[in-house]
Amino acid sequence: MVDNAKSLEFHLQTLETLSGHFEYSFASAWHPDGITFSTGNQDKTSRVWDTRNLSQSVAVLKGNLGAIRSICYTSDGKYMAMAEPADFIHVYDVSKGMKQRRK
Repeated sequence: MVDNAKSLEFHLQTLETLSGHFEYSFASAWHPDGITFSTGNQDKTSRVWDTRNLSQSVAVLKGNLGAIRSICYTSDGKYMAMAEPADFIHVYDVSKGMKQRRK
């Protein structure tokens, strides 16, 4: 029997270091398009990034109370949700430029 853990080698390389957040990051999620992704941070923001230009984020979404702990895109990529502690959940309409959806 071959020990697969020993036979697999991973060569990971940092492609880019992102700058913009001011604290520790807790969450990230890829948009289904494979080009855009978001990061959630202790600084109460989520930043949206475009892999074709990582020199700055394309959007900064602000939370209310605390760190952004979770981010998720819908499978069709139309909406993005980000969650904070203490029951704050923000839903954004990605197709309309990240405008926050309100009831």
